[in-house]
Amino acid sequence: MDAVLEANRLIKEESKAFDRSRQKFIKKLNAEEAKIASRFEALEARKRELAEEWGNPDASPEDLVEVNCGGRVISARRGTLCQLEGTNFGAVFSGLYEKKLPRDREGRIFLDLCPDEFQAIVDYLAELSISSPDDLPTLSEEAGCLARLFGLVPSVMNAAETAKLNEWLAEEGMDGHLRLIYESEKFSASEFFAHCKGVPHTVTVVETECGLKVGGYSSTPWTGENTGLLVIQKKLIFHDESGPDFGNDLEIGETGVDVQYNTAPKYETEQLRKLSTRDRKPYGIRAIEVYKVVESNDSIKADSPAAVSIKPATSFTPQINRALNKKVESLREALRQVERTETSLEEECSFVDTLFISNDCNDLVKLNVCGTTMMTHRSTLRQVKDSVLASQFDDSKWTQQVASVETWTPAEVAGWVRSLNGVPDDAAEIFEKNEVTGVELINLGNDERLYKLGITRPGTVGILSNQITDLRKASEDSASLIEHSPYCFGKILDYLRTKRLHSLNLIDKVQCPVVYDSQKERFEKVVRYFFPGSQVDEFIHKGTEDKSNPKMRKRKRKRTEDSSDSEYSDSSDSESD
Repeated sequence: MDAVLEANRLIKEESKAFDRSRQKFIKKLNAEEAKIASRFEALEARKRELAEEWGNPDASPEDLVEVNCGGRVISARRGTLCQLEGTNFGAVFSGLYEKKLPRDREGRIFLDLCPDEFQAIVDYLAELSISSPDDLPTLSEEAGCLARLFGLVPSVMNAAETAKLNEWLAEEGMDGHLRLIYESEKFSASEFFAHCKGVPHTVTVVETECGLKVGGYSSTPWTGENTGLLVIQKKLIFHDESGPDFGNDLEIGETGVDVQYNTAPKYETEQLRKLSTRDRKPYGIRAIEVYKVVESNDSIKADSPAAVSIKPATSFTPQINRALNKKVESLREALRQVERTETSLEEECSFVDTLFISNDCNDLVKLNVCGTTMMTHRSTLRQVKDSVLASQFDDSKWTQQVASVETWTPAEVAGWVRSLNGVPDDAAEIFEKNEVTGVELINLGNDERLYKLGITRPGTVGILSNQITDLRKASEDSASLIEHSPYCFGKILDYLRTKRLHSLNLIDKVQCPVVYDSQKERFEKVVRYFFPGSQVDEFIHKGTEDKSNPKMRKRKRKRTEDSSDSEYSDSSDSESD
């Protein structure tokens, strides 16, 4: 019996040890869960803080949002504008940053952007709101640079492909957020290294004209030097100034993409051997994107608790191991989710602050371009220094053009009120006591606002309301005359707007205006008038034409599954946009 008792004792001890080990593992899981939950709570607190300080607490998807985009009023439901969650466009109109958005004199949101491009985006979103999942619209090329500015351009990788890439990166110990640092529809070595030189932990993905998607991961920084040595997918690779070179298997250059199968790639969803370009032309590039892998530790703030890394359970029964490891995976996904949301929130805050860095309504300029109304910031008109247009709106001349009503002091406002027939002197005293300025006066033409100010007699309220309305209309009619073609000047103004966005580092490059062939001669004359000498070269690009019916942006992706060699044999045979 002694042996039996000893065996029972050992069983109890092992059972207790097993339970202690299991409880210890569960305790670690619960501790990590608490830390992740704490980060979610901190994130929600940050959102509430932003909403209280800058947001509209009553924002609703049914709100009618009126936008004055460059002088054109465009209206849509808030829900329509915010359909694409996670984009800068949705963030701007979400209501979270309502008080940061500049307004015109009518209280509408003012955007100093190309109205045609903005209208194209709103039209796309309106169509999207009535489309079925199997018949989604495509974003028109008319959306131009605003599509990229607001994060609406489709990525090379879809959601499933991005998830697969994240799995591969996790296996390499790089489980983090992908941040886009470079994208282009054409490859340029100089642009690539301008954005990627010195950046470690990058993923380069290319979509070819025939739909093939290839790429690679680099753990060490791109140097842009002829002898740069990199490690990618645990293989040695070289690159030079001609472009990224992923070992002997994948070369990306301005002539296209070369795929060689000298060594087996570590990760692939297709058999690259049959897709080799050996003895063939390189694949043409449809799009290239480079992402920096932002590791978990990079995205965690000093005051934000980090999650503890837990290795999968292996020492328990298969059933218990599966249950515990399921929670491990769910915690990892929750961590990725909170990191993505934290990064997204900070990036959209930065975007809004940068885009609306100039929030001074007094800087708004109303232009009468041969009968067509346009609006912009004075700083936009002065983007090209020493130009005729910039001098026309410099400080010395602009002060003479500002509507005089807006410069009135409280004393001048009170004097104007006293001059009105039928308005008693005590009304003027109320205006003077409240120190109403000229800018405030032209925004007071509302009976309710006048009552709140202290004007109680209905007759006096009626007279003041009508007179203020007339005064405001006269002030609004005082637009600066631009006696040139609205089409040509509009192209110039849109170019200056993109130049301003580029100066704020919101877009990568500024492209020359694209105009109708029939308008080119006139456009050049107008440009030479406002931008004489060498300045004209900045605006005029030979051989560009504005299409009256631009094609829709459609990426014709061919499935690479079960494809033959001939399907990818020559990029010149594939369809182009």
